[in-house]
Amino acid sequence: MRAIGLLAGLMWAGLQSAVALSAAELPENVRRGALEAEHFLNEQPSDWRPQLAELTEPLRRACSGERETALAIAAHLEELTGVRYDTGRRHPCMNPLEALREKKVSCTGYSILLAAALRSAGIPARLVMVLSWNHQPGNHTWVETWVDGGWRMLEANAADFNTPWVLEAIGLLNPRNPVQRVYAVALQEGDVALPLPWEPAARIPVEDVTERYLQLAHEWYRRAGLSADSQRLWVDWHPRAEAAVEVQVCDAEGRVLSAAALPTLRDDVRYMARLTLPRAGESYLCIPALQLRARLRATETPAQVLRLRALPRGTQQSQAGAPGTSGNSCDRG
Repeated sequence: MRAIGLLAGLMWAGLQSAVALSAAELPENVRRGALEAEHFLNEQPSDWRPQLAELTEPLRRACSGERETALAIAAHLEELTGVRYDTGRRHPCMNPLEALREKKVSCTGYSILLAAALRSAGIPARLVMVLSWNHQPGNHTWVETWVDGGWRMLEANAADFNTPWVLEAIGLLNPRNPVQRVYAVALQEGDVALPLPWEPAARIPVEDVTERYLQLAHEWYRRAGLSADSQRLWVDWHPRAEAAVEVQVCDAEGRVLSAAALPTLRDDVRYMARLTLPRAGESYLCIPALQLRARLRATETPAQVLRLRALPRGTQQSQAGAPGTSGNSCDRG
């Protein structure tokens, strides 16, 4: 029975590929691994293709070309399926039929559903993930879809490629840390095998696509107004204070180049002070209220996270020439 279902799925994929991609040629590994394949991660097998093809058919008929079709399916996924993101979902890695039945999914379940909907419309898709963010706890999964001859980042219910908040967060990753690199599900066996956050014993073949996504993040930060000769600096400190305290980026002569308020107890836990750090010349992190002065160095990424350990109340801090030389220390994320 499973073999019959798989054969039917392959035939359906070929038919939909002809409809959506017209005469465009797909690389063989993309066709096999991101269009004809029935699985996405380690979800339970299911015969999802016919039901999702029926749901997406009106959009396929209304759209012209794979780009327009892919964006329409992503933008209307919740409307088409009734499925929404919900932390109360039963488990993180639902297959498409489980998602359609239970209507509650994680970002991984949503990405599996979107990738399945795209494949059912004849558009190649695969999953991409970060195992651990740098600026906050948690991981994330999204979709890459093959349009215009290359991979494009796409998320469920997004109106366009390259989701801004994800690219901003990618810019904060520390690529020297393996769990903060960006991995796409491999199109064939033989690549690096990655343990999944929710099931470490399960290992999925992946392709490291960190550099491509860091380039996308650099481009996003430029469009958001950050110049090429600067880096965005996010600063947090613990324990947080009740009153706002100013943090500054200063040059070697003490001139203030950028300033912001450090997060307080009233702020959301995800909030950090955001400053601009020049990539050239000497720059220092200054907190006048604590008499702190610590040397800063830009990294190769679009942004970096700096975490401070605050002084106990009532203590004094003399100037420090480098992070970690006395009572306050700077921990680079």
